[in-house]
Amino acid sequence: MRLLSTCINDLVAWCASRRLKHNASKTELIWFGSSTTLGKMATDRSVTVGSVDVQPTDIVRNLGVLLEAACQ
Repeated sequence: MRLLSTCINDLVAWCASRRLKHNASKTELIWFGSSTTLGKMATDRSVTVGSVDVQPTDIVRNLGVLLEAACQ
């Protein structure tokens, strides 16, 4: 998760250098993978964006399209 947080923060910095603003409070997070793969992940699956901890959800919106985690 730490590497992903670093990557996202680099992206936020890149956007800022081009006068684009990232709104961390509107950032959504969803994890995709098999039950086995997701089970191997740490119990804390949140990602830090700036000073905001983004918690994973089951449904996210991207360009008006809803993406939903697979049913168990």
